[in-house]
Amino acid sequence: MIVFVIGANHKTASMEALEKYFLSEDRSTDLYKEVHEKGFYFEMVPMQTCNRMELYFASDKAEIVADTVKSFFKLSDSDFSSHFYSLYGKECIQHLMEVVSSLDSVVLGESQILGQVRDSYLRAKEIGYTSKVLNRLFEQTVKTGKRVRSETGISKGAVSISQAAVELGRKVFRGLENAELILIGAGEMGRLTLDHLTVTKVSRVTVLNRTFDRASELTKGYDERMTCAGLNMLESLLVEADMIFAAMNFDGYILKRDYVETLMPLRRYKPLFLIDISLPRVLDPDCNKVDNVFHFGIEDLKDVVDKNKHERELQAQLAHQIINQEVLDLDFWLSLYSLAPLMQSMHDYKKFLIEQHNRKFSSFMDEVFFDIDKESDISPQLKNQIIEKLDNYSQKSVHQLGGKLYHLITQLTKNYPRNPLDQQRLQKVIREVIKVTESNKDSDSNIGSFFIDEN
Repeated sequence: MIVFVIGANHKTASMEALEKYFLSEDRSTDLYKEVHEKGFYFEMVPMQTCNRMELYFASDKAEIVADTVKSFFKLSDSDFSSHFYSLYGKECIQHLMEVVSSLDSVVLGESQILGQVRDSYLRAKEIGYTSKVLNRLFEQTVKTGKRVRSETGISKGAVSISQAAVELGRKVFRGLENAELILIGAGEMGRLTLDHLTVTKVSRVTVLNRTFDRASELTKGYDERMTCAGLNMLESLLVEADMIFAAMNFDGYILKRDYVETLMPLRRYKPLFLIDISLPRVLDPDCNKVDNVFHFGIEDLKDVVDKNKHERELQAQLAHQIINQEVLDLDFWLSLYSLAPLMQSMHDYKKFLIEQHNRKFSSFMDEVFFDIDKESDISPQLKNQIIEKLDNYSQKSVHQLGGKLYHLITQLTKNYPRNPLDQQRLQKVIREVIKVTESNKDSDSNIGSFFIDEN
């Protein structure tokens, strides 16, 4: 049995292609049923995010599973090779741990992917798609993602202009707590800025746009603090606002220095912060010359973003060190798991040897009793002493034999080689020694109490 992933992401497929392969819950159920109908054992965790669709499997029929996935999505060989990737064993483990640690994300260090991986696994587990192998894989992976978060600074510092703008707002206005904000622009940059603002403690954000319907559409997916209005409401809202974020396309300045100068007395000279991430700028940079007005533009944010990106790249190197060790440990566990049928055969062989010894000893004792009975001059007391000594010797021999075989099994488990070639050689030697039949080699035996403890 091996673990493997079949998937497509932002690096291999366009957004149009990813939408085509989108994994809804119903679609995941249909795929599981289709593979299940093949009649062999497998485990599955489907994972869908905005930038990736991945299917994780554990099975000894990887080729059949891959063909079923191709058929399910109606993929030609060309589509599959250009949009999808297939990773097996150690490479699959490495990939999943890089995903959960946000090393494979559009934005290095983004924080959402850990929760998305965890939720995908828990859904699959609750439905019954997983068992021991994928449970171990994903639980270890989630722990690894948490280690990377806690032991590196990979998620620290803004790495987008919109995020940096909000972080700047936090710094200059007491964390934005209870702040009254205006966001000008309902395009993509405006949406990203609003995403970052929702996790703050702002009192209200009013989205203004030349087209009111677009502003209204943008705020629909957010909580009640996010409101909207037409751009013509800017002047009245400015009297109470603490900060303006501008992220829109406009030819000229929406807010000029002359107007801000006349506005400040109405505001009783309460500080006004202007953060303009539009290109070209829509808030007059000369507003910065007005008392208690503070203007920030893209150039003020870009250096911070570049510095933070560089720092995250350095932290990614530390993350890889953590991941490499976790991959080795998990890959070793999977190697031991694949050893389970052989370990069961050794356990059975131990029972066979003990039973064989007991049969031979029983036969031997019958002969001894017969000879003793013929010697009438031996006292009953001496006869019992002989029998007792032989019985004690037999029990001691059986105990020693069982102990040595159990020690052999334990040592094999603890010192099982990591190199696949060495594993094959060792298994071959053991099978030759204990004369494992072909049926035993291919059986999916229970692991048994002698197998390595999962924890």
